Amino acid sequence: MIKVVLIGEAGVGKSTIFSLFTGRPFFPRPDVERLTRDRHYKEVEIEGKRFILVDTGGITKEEEEIDYLVLKQTEIALEEADLVLFVVDGKRGRTPITDEISRMLIEKNKDVILVINKIDHEKHKWNSFDFEKLPWKKRVLISAIHKINIDTLTDYILEKVKKERIEKDKIYTSVLLIGKQNSGKSTLFNTILKEERSIVSEKPGTTREPVEAEITYKGKRILIKDTAGIPRKLHGKDIEIFNQKHVLYELKHTEIAVLLIDLTRKISRQDKRIAHIITERIKPFIIVGNKWDIERIKEKDFEMLIKVFFPFIIKPEKIMISALTGYKVKELLDKII
Repeated sequence: MIKVVLIGEAGVGKSTIFSLFTGRPFFPRPDVERLTRDRHYKEVEIEGKRFILVDTGGITKEEEEIDYLVLKQTEIALEEADLVLFVVDGKRGRTPITDEISRMLIEKNKDVILVINKIDHEKHKWNSFDFEKLPWKKRVLISAIHKINIDTLTDYILEKVKKERIEKDKIYTSVLLIGKQNSGKSTLFNTILKEERSIVSEKPGTTREPVEAEITYKGKRILIKDTAGIPRKLHGKDIEIFNQKHVLYELKHTEIAVLLIDLTRKISRQDKRIAHIITERIKPFIIVGNKWDIERIKEKDFEMLIKVFFPFIIKPEKIMISALTGYKVKELLDKII
């Protein structure tokens, strides 16, 4: 299936466009630059035509570890792309990063549509002349937030997408990876997929928005969702509130929850709080003791921990794994199916 990839610098509106096409809920976004960090894939169907839309993190000129990891994710998405939507900010105008991304796209020789976003009023159209020297003739002026000219952008995309037969068997098991920060959710997600789809870093809170991917295991289709870690307390920070809204939304729309517990740390009130959130929503879930490669707890001791700290769970499903080494990850998938 054709992959359509959104690329651009931070804050140009890629994720708003992604939400428009995929129907992903649009929560008020906090004032945080480059909220999206990982690659987000979603199948889109319009007029009987299907394609995979891919959202990527915003490219910046910063040189911190997270910026390098975001760029790496974007480069992987670009290699896979059949069509690139190069999104620029019509209000901000052309920037040095615009030119850097342009050079990268020219070098890769990709099919590109230039999407000039944030043209919210007639007067903003004059700003589009700032991008006249960019080499792509196919361009469209839009306002994603006000849904202006989205039909034209859709038509351009559909010109590229061949008509495909719609599959009838869209049956799969949806699984949500949930837990506190740095419990190993993204590492497990990447291990299951056998590729780096979620950014992994020792810095807490690396994952911000849910990332999902479909796998087939023993003939069964499984939709795996990685989520942001739930912090011990919400300190009123917009980003933490935004993350938690996404986690609760995904939990509501998921069949099975996988609660990751970090075996190298004591089970905390936060772990218990997350378990309560799951049980309140009457979701079947599996308690996963992660990082067994570091803290080799005996099976009977793990069972005792579960009994002591999670007495409100009747006959809990449980397993100890190492997301990093892959130890017992297949056994976890067996429990899921």
